[in-house]
Order: sequence, then structure tokens, then C-alpha cells
Amino acid sequence: MKKSLFLTAALCGSMAANAELSKTDFANNDYIAEWGRLKLVGNQLSSQDGKAIQLKGWSTFSINYDEVKNCLTQDGFKAMKAWGANIVRLACYPENSKGKYAEYQDNDIQKYIKWASDQKMYVLLDWHVLEGDGGSGNPTKYTNDAKGFFQRNASWCKSNGFINVLYEICNEPMGQSWDQLKNYSNEILPVIEKADPGAMVVIPTPQWDQNPHEAANSPINKTQYNLGLLYSTHVYTCSHMGDVVPRMVGATTSIPIFVSEWGAVRFDGDGNLCTNEANQFLARLLPSGNNGGQLISWCYWAWGEKNEQSNCIKNCSQPYNSSNLRPSGEYIVPVMNGGTPIKEIEPSEEWAIQEIPMLGKDYGTLNVGWFDKGGEGIAYHDANSSMYVDPETKADVKTGDDAKGTEAEICNMGVIYSGIKDYETCFRYDECVDVSNSTSGLGANWAAPGDGYGTTGADLHNLCMTEPGEWVIYTIDVKKKGYYTVRCMTNSTTSSDGTIGFQIAKGTNPGQNGNIIRSWAEHNDPEAEAWGSFQLTATPKCGMYPDGTQDPSGAEKGNKGEDWTCWGWVDAGADLADDLTVLFKYEGVQKLQMTISPDAAKQPGDLSNFMFTFKSAEIPDFEYEDNSQDGVNAESADLSSVAVYPNPAENEFTVTTGGAANVSIYSAAGVMVYNQNVEGNVVVNNNFPAGIYTVRVANAKGIKSIKLVVK
Repeated sequence: MKKSLFLTAALCGSMAANAELSKTDFANNDYIAEWGRLKLVGNQLSSQDGKAIQLKGWSTFSINYDEVKNCLTQDGFKAMKAWGANIVRLACYPENSKGKYAEYQDNDIQKYIKWASDQKMYVLLDWHVLEGDGGSGNPTKYTNDAKGFFQRNASWCKSNGFINVLYEICNEPMGQSWDQLKNYSNEILPVIEKADPGAMVVIPTPQWDQNPHEAANSPINKTQYNLGLLYSTHVYTCSHMGDVVPRMVGATTSIPIFVSEWGAVRFDGDGNLCTNEANQFLARLLPSGNNGGQLISWCYWAWGEKNEQSNCIKNCSQPYNSSNLRPSGEYIVPVMNGGTPIKEIEPSEEWAIQEIPMLGKDYGTLNVGWFDKGGEGIAYHDANSSMYVDPETKADVKTGDDAKGTEAEICNMGVIYSGIKDYETCFRYDECVDVSNSTSGLGANWAAPGDGYGTTGADLHNLCMTEPGEWVIYTIDVKKKGYYTVRCMTNSTTSSDGTIGFQIAKGTNPGQNGNIIRSWAEHNDPEAEAWGSFQLTATPKCGMYPDGTQDPSGAEKGNKGEDWTCWGWVDAGADLADDLTVLFKYEGVQKLQMTISPDAAKQPGDLSNFMFTFKSAEIPDFEYEDNSQDGVNAESADLSSVAVYPNPAENEFTVTTGGAANVSIYSAAGVMVYNQNVEGNVVVNNNFPAGIYTVRVANAKGIKSIKLVVK
């Protein structure tokens, strides 16, 4: 950005003095000239020259209504820009007072796009389907209207040279599954592609744009469109930090996220501001705060003078100065202009590094109690809701042999339900993940700590009282890359109505994030999709060792799992296949995130689990290499012909591929600085700073990396 520190300081001073923002503002920032036609580099929204960017600005209320129209003046767009916005989301409701979208709105829409463009800002044109106020929240009710809307306005943008317009094809759908929303999207996307090819499009996700993880499990095939596809998430920080935000954090490993609407209030737009939570949420939009390392763009709700706490403006007819800001505006303006620093999320530290496979064995045990250190929001998220008879957030525990022991508030329900008075002897008693020592062992009752690998006694741990949206981070060391079958130790109380997800949250190679669950039947298919989750089932019998053999002593205990103290190993399952595996593509130390989603309609805790094993399956290396980058479908290049010259290089160099391939380039810090699908050789002239880079060429036969020195 061209903004200087002086301008930032001057802006804050101007606001403090209640002066109109006409000189000391962001008016000299030409975002369109600086960033150009936006594109995706991997899952990162980027400028035309491939640099990661973050759009941030306001979303309007419906442009149909006077409470917004009064604010959508040329002065209004100038005020947004002056306060730090580089994008505005125009909310166009399908239904007006007559119950149907009116085409006369196109004139207003195009006028607003011109005014925003005059300010060198980007525009997100939003087809604002809404539940309530006569709307059903069902986008398919307006499919034909939506096609006409985007055909007219996208064509107008293209013919008039507005490269700064993005399109959101549906707002907050309700009652639609992801499959239904995918079908809807596949009807609208061809219309936009024909009208404005290469544009960025924001795709809806289920349940008011609150379930991006469902889209991450089965995203739209991006290779079939000449469009950049992002996926919407909506967050209100007084309501959604415990469920929607963890889903978004996990989804970033698989799909590009755009937070097209959020606010620092309740989901209904009212109530006191939750600014601490809002700052935590903003930290999740930085690369250090989400699993995919994305810098995520956002629009804040709302620009208008509606009498709701979420609204930022008191009176749109008044001068735009700090005295005209409502509390929500007073919070977001310093955030938007950089006056409120957002603290990055610190990485977790390992509790233990768990080997997969273990030394001398063909399987690796994931002990669920050995989650990383770092606490809530860093190493884990534990809901601690009031879903239980005894709320997790407040439970008095006494230590000592008598009733006069010291009282303490404990949030680990595993400790509370253990009944142990001397709670400090309990495993990880001072952390909120509901974990405890095993009281059963492998088909046996309490045993002393065993060999450290979870194959005997109290080395095993149990997660209990699980709730939707909880997650835990583990540090693993993959000694051998490849496919692994998954088994889980469970007891008879385990329910199959919920799911467990596995994702690599941070890997050893650039871009190594995402879902790792696969079908064995598809292990030869480079285009096969990864899944986000699988189901668990109750143990059919007691006392199974991780390698699948029976513990004779355990077989005598319990009656085929009917006793809750009887644990056993079962194969993980999935709706789509019985041959579930996980795929570790790279060796080395990496972070594994486990997400926990029991059926909220049932008693929480029914999905409680014990531990997992990943058992190695012998597969030739070439069958699971990362060979499907960005949909390279043409005849594959011969990797032996891959070369980079000159090397060292100064400004320009050539990458030879010998055929169709994906070429990506990473800095020494692991940041992707170039990404392109090519049919043959490519000349790169991006004026990279001097340093060491890695040039990576990927095709269906494998990957080749070459070190490049730029002088």
C-alpha cells in the first residue's frame, strides 16, 4: 500500500478532533492500479502480479432501502475510503416491497460501482437472499432472477472495463444442503463466466454461510470454470467463536475463504459489542491464525443508518467524522485503518511427538491425550458449553482428604467426573480438553503406566464430553509417507451419529495442508477428492491390541462391549466407502488437527473416543505423489526435461517442463510467489528480490524441485 505512517497517525488525530476527513485520509491509495485484476494463487486471493492481498471494507444493508440509500452517496464512498476501506459489498435483495426483484435497481447498482471505482476501491456485488422479512433463504427460488441479475451486471462491468468487481452469488442460504448449493452454483457460474471471464466469485456455504467445512469436503471443480472461486463464511463474534470460526479455520486447508459478512455483535445484529472476541477473530484471518495460512478478506456489517447495534453510522446526512460513528463504527474504523494492531496467533508447542509408524512397527498410535501445549484457541478448542447438567465452565473441586480442602474451578470434565479429590494428580487437570487417564486399559482395569506407546495400561487416554466444533492439534512425525488404514479404540457408548475429521494443519512442505482422508479404492486416481471426516462405531468386542490381535485377558471382560469399561479396536468407517485410509504425502514432523463433531441432537459425549492407530499399507510412491496441482489435465511432462536457466538469474529466467505442468515458486520463507499452469516452457520475469527460491514443477508423473538463486 502507498499509505505512509504519517497519514495513519494524521487520520487518527483527525478523528480524535472530530474533524471531517477530507485531507488526512487514504485518498491517494489507488488499490485498483496497485493490485489490478485479482486472481487466486493456490487458495490465496492475490493481486494481478501474484502478491497476497487482504480486501477489507463495509457491507451495506439492502440498497433498496432509504436507510441505506441516504448513505450511498459519493461522499459516503469517500468516507469509506478515508476510513481505510478498499472494498464495499453492495447487498442487492431479490425481494423489494413488491415481492420481486426489480430491474430498475441495475441503474443504482451501476452508479454505485462507478462511485466506488472513482475511489479506486473494489466492489463485491452480492445477491442478498435472506431468511425472514418474507424471504425463505432458499436461493433456488430466485435462480432465474439471479441468472438475469448477474448476466446484465457482469456484462456491463466487462464492457465498461471494471476489473475491480467480484460477485457473491447468494447470501446466507437456509435449509439447503451443500449438494443443493453446489448445484445452484453450477447454474449461476457459467452465466458469470460468459459475461465476465476471469472474475472472482464468492460461493455460498450451508446454514447462513456458517458451514464452510461442508464445502471443503467436496468443493466445486475449479478447473471447469475460467473464474476464481472463493467460499463465504459469516461470523458474529458474540455468537460464533466456538463453532463457526473453528470450522472456518479448518476449511482454509482445502478452499479459499472470503468472510463476506461479519460483525462484533450477536448474530441478530444487536447486543453489546464483543470486541475481545472480534480481535481474536481478526487474528484468525491472518496467515498465522488459520490452518491454510491464508490472508483472508472481509466485509463488516453494516454501512447504513439502521437502528441496530451492528450499524456503524448515526446519520448519513451529516459530515463523516468520528462524532457520527455509532459504537460499532468506533470499533471497526481503527481496525480498518490500521490503528488497532491485531496480535498474531502463536503456534502450539508439542506435548509429545508421536511417530507414524512407530519404531520397529508397521503402525503408529495417536494418543488423544497428547495434544499440543498452548491452550484454548492455539492447541485446542473446547466448547465448555452449558449442554451438560454440570456446566463445564464452573465446577468446584476440592483437594485433600477432607471437606476442608482447597477449592478450585476446573474446566476438565474428565477430572471432575473422575471423583478424585486430589485433582492435581489427574492428567492435564488444568486444561479444558476433557481428557483423563484410562481406567480400563486394553480390556483390563486400571494398570500402571506402560511402554509409552499406548499399548498397555495408563498410557492410554480418553476424550469425553465431546461437543460439535471442538478440535485438537497433535504433533506427529511421519517416518514413512503413504496410505494408512485407520482404527479407533472405542467403547460401547460411542455413537456413529457424529464424525471425526483429520487435517494436516501445518506440514513440512510449502502448501502442505488439508484433508487427508481417502478411499483405498481410489488410491490410483490423482483426481480423487479427499474427505473431511469419518464415523466411529462402538466396539464389538473387548481387548484388541492396536495391531488387530486379541488380548486374551480382555476377551474375558465385559460382554461384547456392553460394559462401558470394555474397550476395543474397530475400523473407522465412512458413508462413501468401507475402505477408509489416510494419506500422508510427506515425511517429517507436522501438525495434525482432529475435529470432533458429535450429533448435537444427541447427548454430548456419545462420540467420545480413546485413541487411533494408522497402519501402513504398501503403495508405490508414484501413486500418491502430489500430482494434481490446479487441475493439470493435459499430457504430462517428462520430469527428466525439467530445468531452470540461467541459474543464478538476475531478472528473467526460463523454466522448461517438456509438457503440461504446474509451475510454482517459493521464497526461502516458504511463501508462494508464483503459480501458473503451462503447456510447455515458461519465461518468468517477476523481478523477484535477491535470494534463494525453490522452483517446483508438478504433473501426473510426480514433482521435481530445483533450487534457484536470484542475484
